[in-house]
Amino acid sequence: GYGIGMGTVIDRAVYSGFYGHAGEIGHIPLGEPGLPCYCGGHSCLENTASGSGIERMAREMGLVHGNKVLSVFDIADLARQSDPKALEIWQKFSQALARGIGTIITLFNPEAVILAGRFTRCADVFFDATMEHLRQTTFPALLEETTIKVSDLKENAGPLGTCASVLHHIFYASHIPAEAVV
Repeated sequence: GYGIGMGTVIDRAVYSGFYGHAGEIGHIPLGEPGLPCYCGGHSCLENTASGSGIERMAREMGLVHGNKVLSVFDIADLARQSDPKALEIWQKFSQALARGIGTIITLFNPEAVILAGRFTRCADVFFDATMEHLRQTTFPALLEETTIKVSDLKENAGPLGTCASVLHHIFYASHIPAEAVV
């Protein structure tokens, strides 16, 4: 979709949670306070730190072309041209994304946080600002220990991760180490 999710790898296996819903980071209340979400909750991170969040902010700020809301990529192009509304949208996105990443770093102390998905094609617009917000709000020792980067896989990361997870389960159930096949 166009939201925000999280895949967690622990001991070389994707963690899916007790009922298989782990990683719904988009629905933790780190977004704009009180803003309703389609999930029935409010203040969800996804309403700001996602493609749909960027498009929502653009619509609210009147960044439209005719009756059509501009895409994330159009809004990134406007930001590259120093459009004040587009810059404000990406600033809000960066702050919210930093709150989400900082929370994950504080909770899990991961080795790495890898950003992937369609929106990462706009990393030149948001990544530095996100890192600056992280430096201002995240426990320094934990942040320093964590590698944060943008995946080269872009929008292919999700499908490839899904395939890898399925193959892991097949080999795990067969008691065949994946390394024996690769």
